[in-house]
Amino acid sequence: MRVEFTADGLTLAGDLRVPDGVGPWPALVFTGPFTGVRDQVTGLYAARLAERGYATLAFDHRNWGESEGRPRRHEDPQGKLHDLRAAVSFLRSRPEVDRERIGAVGICLGGGYALKFAAFDPRVKAFAAIAGAYNNPYAMRGADLAPYLDVLERQDLGGPVEYLPAVAEQGEAAMPGDEPYAYYGGERGASPHWSNEVTRASVLELLTMDNMTGSDFLSPKPALIVHGLVDRFCPPEGGRGGVQAARPAEEDRLGGRQAAHRPLRPRAVRHAGRGRDRGLPGRAPLSPAPGKVVLKVSPGNRLAGWAGPPGRASSVRPPTRSRGVVRAWEVDGLARAGGRGRLRGREGAGGARRGGGAGQGRTLCPEIS
Repeated sequence: MRVEFTADGLTLAGDLRVPDGVGPWPALVFTGPFTGVRDQVTGLYAARLAERGYATLAFDHRNWGESEGRPRRHEDPQGKLHDLRAAVSFLRSRPEVDRERIGAVGICLGGGYALKFAAFDPRVKAFAAIAGAYNNPYAMRGADLAPYLDVLERQDLGGPVEYLPAVAEQGEAAMPGDEPYAYYGGERGASPHWSNEVTRASVLELLTMDNMTGSDFLSPKPALIVHGLVDRFCPPEGGRGGVQAARPAEEDRLGGRQAAHRPLRPRAVRHAGRGRDRGLPGRAPLSPAPGKVVLKVSPGNRLAGWAGPPGRASSVRPPTRSRGVVRAWEVDGLARAGGRGRLRGREGAGGARRGGGAGQGRTLCPEIS
């Protein structure tokens, strides 16, 4: 159902999905990719997880989609955190929602926002990120900020808001190249509420925001970070850094073939609902037990990456494999992808369907058959 709520006096538009049956239900709030609106990536994740027993809220952040805010299509990092706070307040006011069982899920750029937000809001009981961008200024050291300050100076002196394309196969764009263009510029990412433009000042926000701060304050909140080993837009070092900062005493292991940036994995979340989760009780094991972070990496035909809680050896067993088939994986015997899971190439943000065989590793998340 379409819903509206307010944040800092702005009306934000969202879609609240509630499972069939009798609640109240554990709930998830979503924040998604740069320039994205709620009927694209976040809406699909929200729909799939609603099928697995969660009340879900995907919404348009301020300045985007059907929500209010100006300049239009401008990235406002602090404003997005306020939006998430207001979204949780809205969820806690709903009779369909168990107000003590709310988690935050971030995809792509939203991964960093969800991390920082969850770290500082005790009402959020669990955090998950898929192909997240964990921006921080240290990683952007040496970037030339002058052109963006020139833009802001012109606007400060009365000039119009300046824009550039959000995506383009060739030429200037905030997200240049064929991979983002194949999704946002094609039928799969089509939305009447999305426009192929973004303020030039938004790029400055991306270069100077610091969402990694949240990793230092997340513990002991349960967290799940899913990422590929090679990602042109959201480097895996961010995911690894988040795990190490959140759990400095833990071990994490990465290995396997390359995986492109593929935040859109509808089949990957279809089977997220087997077992129970101690941090956010309900039908879907969205995160491991309290005090644990798991970094899942499934490049090509391998799934690797696990971490144990501080102070003791990891009790997370790697998956058993047979010719690319993941039969089961466990976190302390609790969160389990039951049955047989097959890692296959699927349509992702890059658009084209790609195989997952040797030398063609393109899958970010496992698809559980």
